[in-house]
Amino acid sequence: MRFFLLDSLPDCAPGPWLPPRGLAAHMKALRFAAGEAFLLLTDDSCRVAHWSGSEITIGAHAPRPTLNLRPVTLATAWPKGARADELITRIAEAGVMTVQPLVCERSVSGRKPLPDNKLKRFNRRMREVCQQCRNPHAPELMSQPISAIEAIQERKDALALLLQPGARPLIEVLSRELPTADGHQREILLLVGPEGGFSQQEETDLLAAGAVATGLLPTVLRIEAAGPLAAALCQHDR
Repeated sequence: MRFFLLDSLPDCAPGPWLPPRGLAAHMKALRFAAGEAFLLLTDDSCRVAHWSGSEITIGAHAPRPTLNLRPVTLATAWPKGARADELITRIAEAGVMTVQPLVCERSVSGRKPLPDNKLKRFNRRMREVCQQCRNPHAPELMSQPISAIEAIQERKDALALLLQPGARPLIEVLSRELPTADGHQREILLLVGPEGGFSQQEETDLLAAGAVATGLLPTVLRIEAAGPLAAALCQHDR
């Protein structure tokens, strides 16, 4: 069943609701028929709803749809301008669970917290992409940048992978990973540096903290390409 991701349900729920213009236009573009059922999802709710052709009738609670995705956190340096929008789109497509901006020695952008207007825009874009990709769980985007070492410390149980051009291929690293005691695969923490990469000292510190160096291609990828590509490979390997 198709679904739509919302920040929150309208005050009228349950009951009839005149949706925002954008959502109504989207449903008409998808050629929803009158009476057709779908789901409305928020972080803590899932409701069955029906489309009348002009309004939505919100009904009872329903089980939330699930998707068998590996938990992947992408801790990444932040690109400039429109490249950040490209990064956000690719992150949502790749099934990333959490997005953690990094501040690094060579960072030229992303050193300050994401402003509220950008945070809202990025979250809205990720929901739109996830709807299209049929992923019921949009990534959680952290607003406060932290260091790569702090990212490892916050996720001590995750397999931390430091992306480096030309390092041992990611697929090879994942193929040698052992499952956890309960048979599940571990969370992956992907560490992506800025243009110019992590400094030598940062790399030394990260490897000493338990990160595993791994690569994608012998070439150097841009920030908005490296993380999403690595995340997609992590999902492919599960």
